[in-house]
Amino acid sequence: MYLAVLLTIILVASAPALTALSNSEDGFQASCESIIVAVSSSGEGATGRLIVTVRYPGEGRVYISTSPASQLDTLGSARVAAFAASLAAGVDMSSLDFYYVLESKSIVVGGPSAGLAMALATYSLLTTGSCLDGYAATGMILPDTSVGPVGGLKEKLEAAASSGAKVFLIPHGQEKYTYIARKVERNGPIVRIVSTPISIDLVEYGRSLGVNVIGVSTLAEAAEALGLPVPEARVPPSPSQQLTATLSQYTLETVNLARSLAGDSDNVLAQKALELSDRALDLANDDFYYASAVYATLAYSYARASIEVSEAKDGDFDVTELVEESRNSIAGVMEKLGGIEEVTVANLDAVLKAYGVLGEASYEYSNGLGMLVEKNGRYFIPVSILGEANYEGVLRVSSALSLARWAGLWATVAEASQSGAPLEGAVLEKLARVMESQAATTTAYVIQIGSETGKRGYERAEYLVSLALSTKDNPLETAGYSIEAIAAASSYLHEAFTLDPEATAQGITALAGYIASRLPEDSSQYPKAALASIDAMEGIQLLLTSSKALLYLDAVALALGIGEKPSSPGSNLESTSTETIYVTTVTRESTVTVTRTIENMVPVEHGVEAYSIAILLVAILSLLLGAAISRMLR
Repeated sequence: MYLAVLLTIILVASAPALTALSNSEDGFQASCESIIVAVSSSGEGATGRLIVTVRYPGEGRVYISTSPASQLDTLGSARVAAFAASLAAGVDMSSLDFYYVLESKSIVVGGPSAGLAMALATYSLLTTGSCLDGYAATGMILPDTSVGPVGGLKEKLEAAASSGAKVFLIPHGQEKYTYIARKVERNGPIVRIVSTPISIDLVEYGRSLGVNVIGVSTLAEAAEALGLPVPEARVPPSPSQQLTATLSQYTLETVNLARSLAGDSDNVLAQKALELSDRALDLANDDFYYASAVYATLAYSYARASIEVSEAKDGDFDVTELVEESRNSIAGVMEKLGGIEEVTVANLDAVLKAYGVLGEASYEYSNGLGMLVEKNGRYFIPVSILGEANYEGVLRVSSALSLARWAGLWATVAEASQSGAPLEGAVLEKLARVMESQAATTTAYVIQIGSETGKRGYERAEYLVSLALSTKDNPLETAGYSIEAIAAASSYLHEAFTLDPEATAQGITALAGYIASRLPEDSSQYPKAALASIDAMEGIQLLLTSSKALLYLDAVALALGIGEKPSSPGSNLESTSTETIYVTTVTRESTVTVTRTIENMVPVEHGVEAYSIAILLVAILSLLLGAAISRMLR
């Protein structure tokens, strides 16, 4: 097995509350308090306190203290919340430290449903220096700032209303909610629990309770619903003509190769390859260059596998040539990337993308190899005792070969785009450290959620983060694997939980366009190309493409120092302990009045220590993974 040994170490220490610290010209601290809602062990809605503190300067650390107790995934949710809030606010997370205190008298605190509340409070601090009163929020938060579904919404709405909240933010798509009503029936000594599903319109129910219920797809939508400042939605900039020409040429060459291979076969895989080839050419004719290249890559993987299937039907089950071709292709692209002398603003995203795709190729290769039969150094398609062949391993190894070809394209783009000053080693090391840390945390988070829900599919993220953690001498390789690991974890969460992919993608694309507009014109050609093809996609593919593009844009912004040193949030930070009433229009139909409290906000010293419950999530690569990779790249 290649799977990494993923260890979660939770360090616990007694924690005094953070207090105002001594002045410094370079630092600041902001704190605020809001409510959280949850469902108690008795099945009733309950509330608790959430206290969030953001401190600059910091090192990207996230501390959390819970009372009386917390679920394990609350720890991961806190770090994802800090990451998402920083991304949405355009701030470098690694320049800050984040402190979360969750308290409740009657409930076990947290779980994924506390993510939106933590992210929203953090975002509010980063953009205004304060938090709003009069609202409650529940929802899972994802690294790409999207909001995922949670349970117990009826009970949480009732708890929010009881606490005096006038606005209740929930995941979009759950406005029409079905809950289970349980009734105990007794007949003498026999006790029976009858469960009945009941559907309810939470917007209407909230109105009867005096609460405005609003469904949100992203963190920015949640912020906008409360009247907080949000990034200006912008159309993503177009990629360079040089890149579109390169993608067009790649599509044409790959389609021709796929058609040539598929034309020699007569099976389902060959037919699929031809269909994907036609789709790729149609997209290219409509100027969707990135989408067409993706379909061409898929077409080639099916076409190459179709050759092995045809030969197997003729009695030849030996696929050693395919295995060696895939292995050599991955190694060849790795060598090509190693020969790039300078990494600059112009080619950083292409280098990261190439390494990330190589990580995907390695995952497919490793999985495919495990599905084949190895004998005396040669590999064969497995055949059951009934004579039925299993072709999944062949398709996986063929996919690895095709992905290596795709990675090679981005390596070529990187080679041709070395203009500008090279990025310093310290910058790349920082990028690798930040992305690796977030990848490890996010992956541990989704594994925990997967174990609780029984939904598997996170193995890709687990493998990629293991690759990232095993690569210590090349920060670009580490960062590329890490970004793809975060993207794979987000993909798992979206495919398992997202209810309205297109609505969520719209919000993510708007944020991606804003970040892209802040970057130099010659940078981030890969994300710009991906976003330019958004209209060619639909459903979950639309969402996953926009999500991955956003993560790569964030990595480039981090490397360029955009948002590295945030100014003290809000223009009114000199004021302390004052209150101002703001009227915030939440919808066309209703207006709510909320109280914005400007919290004590004073500078802090660099060396001041604060103690809390620290999250340290460390993934350790198993020796088996190292052996597998060594064998693969030999």
